[in-house]
Amino acid sequence: MTRAREHLIISCAPGSRRSTGSFLSMLDSTLDQRIGAAQKSATIPVGKGTLAIEVVSANLSAPSAGRKPASTTAALNWQGFIECWKRRAVDYESTLSSAPFVTPSRLKYQEQALTEAGNRIDEEVYGRTPALVVGDLAHRFLQHWDFVSDPTRFEHVLHDWLSHALSTESESSLAQAEFELQQIFASFIRSSAYSEVASARILGREVPLVMPWKGQIMEGIIDLIYEKNGLLYLADYKTDKIARTELNQRAERYRPQAEIYLQAVEQSLGRSPAGFKVIFLRLGKAVELAKPERNKELWLF
Repeated sequence: MTRAREHLIISCAPGSRRSTGSFLSMLDSTLDQRIGAAQKSATIPVGKGTLAIEVVSANLSAPSAGRKPASTTAALNWQGFIECWKRRAVDYESTLSSAPFVTPSRLKYQEQALTEAGNRIDEEVYGRTPALVVGDLAHRFLQHWDFVSDPTRFEHVLHDWLSHALSTESESSLAQAEFELQQIFASFIRSSAYSEVASARILGREVPLVMPWKGQIMEGIIDLIYEKNGLLYLADYKTDKIARTELNQRAERYRPQAEIYLQAVEQSLGRSPAGFKVIFLRLGKAVELAKPERNKELWLF
């Protein structure tokens, strides 16, 4: 009771005998026995506050024995319960065998594992390979790069950024990483794809998403969301080493990712994106994947 700051509730039962040392008896004596003598609910002013007396009537007699349920001789059919628990067991095992989180990239790897060897793209593995490290650095740099800046300052800004971005353990790889990133960005900063982003209204970079997806949780990061001529676009940077003749074919491999991100943005922003662009940084080319018809098998909710 000493910790009550604004409101304190004290309960008591009516009776003529009351301990003179109780908090309630001291409070009642201070109020001229107005609590114990109360016949109905009332509010009493006490100093700068108030004391509300609420009289509650209740039947304190013991409950009587309830009626016994009528006996039945009909046998219960437990088959429905058995089938229900079988389904639950199957669902439980299925849940344990599937990862709770999934990403568009992991879906792509899973699909590749199911295709014939001749149709698979170059072998890629999970983990921090040098190529993935450089790709991660490219994304991090573009997250903070001001596209309206003077392109001639690009290499200077990249050098300064790398010296802070790489850990002490990675300083020995600074020159190699810088060379790789310069190779990646060389064509991009002089391309029409770069000019489009520079002249657009950027709404978000490296935007994370988490949403329900086919009994799992889809998570991912949208590299770029921008507005151009009143239309909404999504873009994803790729550092793939490919030939120009492979652009469209390679872009199609990212269509499942595009569909997921397009639906996510449409549901979260309430706007229908015009398309999803795959920007191949090394070639300075952007391939637009037009928004497809709603895929009936791809429901998020």
